Amino acid sequence: TVTPRPGRSVMPRARLQQRWAELSDRTAILVTAPQGSGKTTLLAQWRREVLSERAFAGWLTIDERDDRARFMHGLVACLRDTMGDPQFGTAALEAVQGPEGETVAMTALLAAIVDAARPTVAFLDDAHLLPEGTAQALLPYLLHNLPPNMQLVIGTRQALGLPLSEFTARGECAEIGVEELRLRVEE
Repeated sequence: TVTPRPGRSVMPRARLQQRWAELSDRTAILVTAPQGSGKTTLLAQWRREVLSERAFAGWLTIDERDDRARFMHGLVACLRDTMGDPQFGTAALEAVQGPEGETVAMTALLAAIVDAARPTVAFLDDAHLLPEGTAQALLPYLLHNLPPNMQLVIGTRQALGLPLSEFTARGECAEIGVEELRLRVEE
C-alpha cells in the first residue's frame, strides 16, 4: 500500500496532468503500456493531484499472490491508510474470513466507502499480475458496483479482459495507452 515516489529527475508533464483534469469524472481509468513506459509514475502524480483535491486516494500495488482474500485485505488496507481510520472496512475483513466470501466482503467495503461520504479513488498498480480468479471475479464486481463517490485508476502492462464496453459507451471509462505516455520533444 506504499505509493512509489517519483525520482527527483521526474518532471511533471503538463499534458498528462491535463488528462487527469479531463478524465477525473470517469468511473474507471485504465493505463495500459509495457514496462518502463511511465505508468506507475503517472499514477503516482495523479494520486498527488487527487490528494490536493482533498479526496481519499488509496494505493495498492498488486502482485501474483493476490488471490481474492488477499486482494480484499490489500484494498481495505490501502483505503484505511488514506482515510486514517483503523476501523475502516472491518465488516469487509470479517466477511472475507466467514462463509460469505469475497463478494459479500466487497459489498461491505463498498458500503463503507459510501458511508465515508467523500470522493475516494483507488489506484491499483500492476493489475496484470492479478491471478485469473481475482481478475475475472472481484475486479468486474468492483467495477460494476462502484458507488458514486468512488473511482478506480488501474495501471497494467496488458489488457485485463474486463467487460468495459458498456462503461466506455456511457463515457464512464477511459483508457490511456503507450502513445499518450510517450515523451514528446518539448518534454
